[in-house]
Amino acid sequence: MQIGGVSKALLAQTILGAQEREVWKTVQQDARNSTPWLMRRLLLKEACRYWVWQQTGTLLFPADVIISGADGNYEIDLPALPGLAAPPSASLQRTEAGGVAVVTPAGAPAETGSSIYTSLGLAQTSNQVG
Repeated sequence: MQIGGVSKALLAQTILGAQEREVWKTVQQDARNSTPWLMRRLLLKEACRYWVWQQTGTLLFPADVIISGADGNYEIDLPALPGLAAPPSASLQRTEAGGVAVVTPAGAPAETGSSIYTSLGLAQTSNQVG
């Protein structure tokens, strides 16, 4: 995906929290890897935002969902919300069409209460226990 410099800077300012913007200052110096880094963050944030909304009825701003880590080892930090004991777990997988984010309750297997997102939008929501 091609994103122009101004568009990328605007997107980063819109979706990243303060501590993520500090990391972004370093990441954006590598033009080849900055767009994929930003798109992974966006995909994870949108998946987490939707999962939180399903669990609590609260729709967070993208900057409220703090993503740290890389290469599949992501940590999610959220503001304290009634009805949410712990932030979810999230992972990314690459596909031919782009990426897939899977969000589950912390410590639960991927099939339990997960939301699966593609780079093109919501693909599946599973509320199965099992």
